[in-house]
Amino acid sequence: MGISYIRDNFSYGFDLKSSEYATYVGPVLGHGNEDKWWTIGLMKKLTGEESKNEFIIKSIMGFHF
Repeated sequence: MGISYIRDNFSYGFDLKSSEYATYVGPVLGHGNEDKWWTIGLMKKLTGEESKNEFIIKSIMGFHF
């Protein structure tokens, strides 16, 4: 779940990832158009088990078929 602001071919936002093991939040940067796009985000752990990573990097690429 997240929120974003779109300007030209860039979008900026915040993302939230939550599970029974940990909750992460962080900024996300997206670039692309309706045919192809790429997003990347760095997320920090807010709560969760000690064994879970303190930071995670999320990256998604999309292509229109």
